[in-house]
Amino acid sequence: CSIALIAAGFATAGEIQDASGGGSSAILVEADKLFSGGQYAEACRINVKHAKHGNAETWERVGRCYEEGTGTPKNLKEAFHWYRESALQGNSDAENKVGEMLLVGEGTHVNIPGAATLFERAAKKGHPDAQYHLGFLYKTGMGVRKNPEAAFDLFKASAESGNLPAQYALAKAYDAGEGISADQTEAINWYRQAADAGHGGAQYELALKYFQGAGVAQDIALAKVLLRRSEDQGVAEAKELLKKIEAW
Repeated sequence: CSIALIAAGFATAGEIQDASGGGSSAILVEADKLFSGGQYAEACRINVKHAKHGNAETWERVGRCYEEGTGTPKNLKEAFHWYRESALQGNSDAENKVGEMLLVGEGTHVNIPGAATLFERAAKKGHPDAQYHLGFLYKTGMGVRKNPEAAFDLFKASAESGNLPAQYALAKAYDAGEGISADQTEAINWYRQAADAGHGGAQYELALKYFQGAGVAQDIALAKVLLRRSEDQGVAEAKELLKKIEAW
């Protein structure tokens, strides 16, 4: 049948191959190279066009393209659809993204227990963002039974993988003794690590420690430096404290 179509001039060999999915596989490989080379818009255009012939990794990328509006119009419903297809195949990045979208109702309805399930699947595979999100749910009791100890363990695992919000959350847990015995030294260490990476909340908390001399030698000059950095990140409390210090 394919030979007949080619002979009759109704289709080229390449078009027949594309229709069966064979050519699309090669095209998707080319899209992978474009992604690696930073040519995201063109890679997205190709991935979206040939999505049905892709795999879990392709579908996760298609979801990202639709979510960001790269190479195709932004469409959160389509993003959710393709992330979900990828998540069903066990892609941890997609599991985390589906969880995020279910958590806030982007491209779908809010479903916090469903989000927790997806975060848990990805977290078990070592996904730092999912570990942080699941830790937040255990800390607050949203969609799951509140469990400060589980929250702490997840924050720690995520923080050690470099997740910035998790580093801040871990510092707060050590500071307040939530899920673990209070430890000012560890709290300050994690505040400092997150602050050095540009986390405004951590910069404020570390400034407060230096201002009060809590767990560190008092250093008003350093506190002011940290407060200015935190203020630049939009932390209102930093602006207010800085005003009070400079008014003395």
